[in-house]
Amino acid sequence: MERIEDMRCTHNVQRVISVQARIIRALLYLAVAAFTVIGAFGGLYWGVLAVATLVFAWYYMGIARTSFVYQLAGKKLRVQRVSGFVSRPRTEEFAQFDLATIKIMALEGSPLLEGEEEATRSLTPKRITYDLTSHDPNRDVWVMFLDGSGADAGRRVKAYVELSPEMLKCVRRAAPGRVREDGHGAY
Repeated sequence: MERIEDMRCTHNVQRVISVQARIIRALLYLAVAAFTVIGAFGGLYWGVLAVATLVFAWYYMGIARTSFVYQLAGKKLRVQRVSGFVSRPRTEEFAQFDLATIKIMALEGSPLLEGEEEATRSLTPKRITYDLTSHDPNRDVWVMFLDGSGADAGRRVKAYVELSPEMLKCVRRAAPGRVREDGHGAY
């Protein structure tokens, strides 16, 4: 049987582009069209404004495209955020969790989370909350409460994650008894 220290799992979560971002993009493209038409009759200033607006719209959609890469190695879960343009993505270390310090992990909305939610709501320094999900309402979101590690050391962390079945199995092995699905105990 594989040792926990040798366990490796990865999972990618592509964030859904929000309705607000799509509306802003549409408004920017409408502005580009209007500035182009006005620029044809009004001079160079409007043409430059059209090009600048088009570049900003392109940049804005590059920023709106975000995905998260979960990498579990033993009991350490690293999350990288990938954003930017398809041709030149920007990857950065976003969060790091030590699964040995998980207090509880359950599906979002579970009554099992209420005790930890109350206990951490008014902490000083405040707890840190990470939303590492796709914002897709059709996917299960897991909430985990744990002690911070790395840059978050000494603080309590609440993290929203979306896990594949394989990643969930790995998390269960790394934090036995703390991953809950209902009030009947851990699975």
